[in-house]
Amino acid sequence: MKFLSIIALIALMCLSQITAAESQIDQLAKRIQILENNQQEILLQTSEENSKVNSFLRSNFTLGGFFEPSYTLIQGPDTSFKAASSSNTLGLNFAAEYSNRLRFVGQVLTGLFFPIQNPQNDPRHPTSPQRSFGTPFYGALLSQGYLDYDMGNGWGLSGGQGYAPFGYAAQQRELVLFIRRGGPQVLRTSELFSPLWSGFHLHKTTDYGSYRLGFNTYSFTRLENANTPGLGARVWWENTGGKLLTGLSFQTAKFNSNMDHIFGYDIRLQTENYLLTAEYAIHLRPESNPWSFYVEPSLFIFKEEILLYTFLDFAQSSLNKTTPGLLDPYQKYEYGLGVNWLPTSYTRLRLGAAMNDYVYGNAVVLGKNRDCVTLDISAGVAF
Repeated sequence: MKFLSIIALIALMCLSQITAAESQIDQLAKRIQILENNQQEILLQTSEENSKVNSFLRSNFTLGGFFEPSYTLIQGPDTSFKAASSSNTLGLNFAAEYSNRLRFVGQVLTGLFFPIQNPQNDPRHPTSPQRSFGTPFYGALLSQGYLDYDMGNGWGLSGGQGYAPFGYAAQQRELVLFIRRGGPQVLRTSELFSPLWSGFHLHKTTDYGSYRLGFNTYSFTRLENANTPGLGARVWWENTGGKLLTGLSFQTAKFNSNMDHIFGYDIRLQTENYLLTAEYAIHLRPESNPWSFYVEPSLFIFKEEILLYTFLDFAQSSLNKTTPGLLDPYQKYEYGLGVNWLPTSYTRLRLGAAMNDYVYGNAVVLGKNRDCVTLDISAGVAF
């Protein structure tokens, strides 16, 4: 009898283990089925549209960017001939749409550069008495990164960092969009305006029949004084089709112990074959005022594949410094011409020549002439 009881107990234990094993197998089979379904869903989504990938956040993720290599030649009366592959820049643009109203936008710039040392040819420079290409520099920069919320009725609110809506040139988020490599002097004049907004950016766009009105207001942080934020605003007008765009820009921030004000005006006229861009900006200070303007007309020929351009560009950079402790104000005209070849809508090949003509009291420093001629060969590819 005792023997039969032991046999029954063993059989019961085996049966319970078999039941538990079958339950675990069923759970494992269900998990495998869920994973296979998820994998199949991802494969279907990627096959439908290659430009969008379903991320782990279950949002639409878009990736793009550009690449711009350049080769630069310089020579002047007191600048010996030099040539170098001056920069190779890669930009990555990405955006994630979380809903119809909320999205994230970012841009990272990186590359290999041979920057020009002593670009204004100041003979007082401690290590490079004349302009020359320096040692290679590797760098990366988060130029944009913000969340944007569509509040409806044309209103939007962004938080993070992005290109400041000041004028026209500063808002070009990709280098390949510039007709002239590097853009105008208004982007290169020391402490003229803040090129980035940081903190918040409130924007509004309204359509009125045959034209469109826009408004921007934003905060920014000056690199020279991060303790006091600045404020900026822009009002712009554009007609239907974008043939005429014009705007007024404004920034105010604390410089040293004063509240300085910066004003700008830009206009862009575009027809089927003709394009004209002009811009002016001035930084009003108790002392000398940095300011800059440029005019850049261009003409399309050969079915909009060839773009011929010329330009006149002036900058008074009264706050320029050769070194952090050595002030070097200058006034300079840049004028020249060039050609863009656009074989596709994603490719721009450039050839441009410019005269760098320093004028007035700082044209010659310690007997050294600052003038030089530059020749730029560059390409831009968007993807």
